[in-house]
Amino acid sequence: MPVPVCAAASAADGHLLYVVGGQMEERFTACGILQIYDARADAWSLGAPLPMPTWGASATVINGRLVVAGGWLADLSLIHISEPT
Repeated sequence: MPVPVCAAASAADGHLLYVVGGQMEERFTACGILQIYDARADAWSLGAPLPMPTWGASATVINGRLVVAGGWLADLSLIHISEPT
């Protein structure tokens, strides 16, 4: 994983694993980073970041779109939908 985080949201879609947000190890700073693991290529890449940092959110993939809901430091009513690839 390019950026080590804890308390991140994650979701899988086929051979892709999405790890979004979380707290960075240094001082547990919240982030909005989207990290994508491609199991076929055995490689990590970065996607478009969230509009605001969050940790402790929930995530799922619906019809190829990554849905991130809630979390801390973000508006708790936040629902962010993106096309990550």
